[in-house]
Amino acid sequence: MSEEVIRKFTEKADAAEYQIKLLTERLTMAEKLLAENSGTEEKGSIKVDADPRVVAALKNMQDVTIKGLLALRKSLVKAQEHTQKLEKKCGDLQVENGKLKYQIKHLKKSLDVVDEEVRYR
Repeated sequence: MSEEVIRKFTEKADAAEYQIKLLTERLTMAEKLLAENSGTEEKGSIKVDADPRVVAALKNMQDVTIKGLLALRKSLVKAQEHTQKLEKKCGDLQVENGKLKYQIKHLKKSLDVVDEEVRYR
């Protein structure tokens, strides 16, 4: 696999990780805001006594975050599949290259033998 393909894949993976980090931060901030506005908080969950507009906004942010994460996941899966195909193709080309080198080696030997026969005639 070429360095360019690896570099592009790494860039995409880094961008996906960065987006996940941003979305996680947004979700954390939204949960904190909800907890501050509700005034009541239980371990592992939040009771909602907040303004319905805030709740709706947080729900929307959660939906957007989940959609974004699913899109990133889909993109990452596609990139991984593409990388696997490229790795397989690279392996196939390396095998073919080895066969061609072998043929060239023996063709050179044959030419050397013919040259020697021509010289001694």
